[in-house]
Amino acid sequence: MNILLLAFAIPLATILLSIVLQKVLRNPFLVAATIFSILLILTFTVVEEEFRIYALVLTIAYTLLSFITAYIVRFICEFKNCRCNNLVNTTSANQAVTDNNTSNDNGCGCNTSNSQTVSLSANITPDTINNGTTGSFRGRYRRGCR
Repeated sequence: MNILLLAFAIPLATILLSIVLQKVLRNPFLVAATIFSILLILTFTVVEEEFRIYALVLTIAYTLLSFITAYIVRFICEFKNCRCNNLVNTTSANQAVTDNNTSNDNGCGCNTSNSQTVSLSANITPDTINNGTTGSFRGRYRRGCR
């Protein structure tokens, strides 16, 4: 095989495919296992018999590269989506009350006890006609990329 293919094209394709698979599968171990199976099939179908051991070593090296890439993507995604579950309650006097959930936090004040994190940004305005028992709720939520 051409040395440029082994040194640049296959590692670059492995990194790009690992990023895409991490965003879809959300598990670095599954990403590495998928890359390993693809490269193992290519090793036994494309590579000639005298270079097969060299290709197996490269398959293991590219699998480690895939796992490291997927883990870095997971770390970046968790760091980027580190949002706290804060609920801002606006009273009739427009005073903001913030409820921070800081138990089991991961260094940025986010609650990580659930596997699916949801960030909520809300504005609750009590209705003055019914003595504050009804009102309007306006907000949005964002799900993390785990």
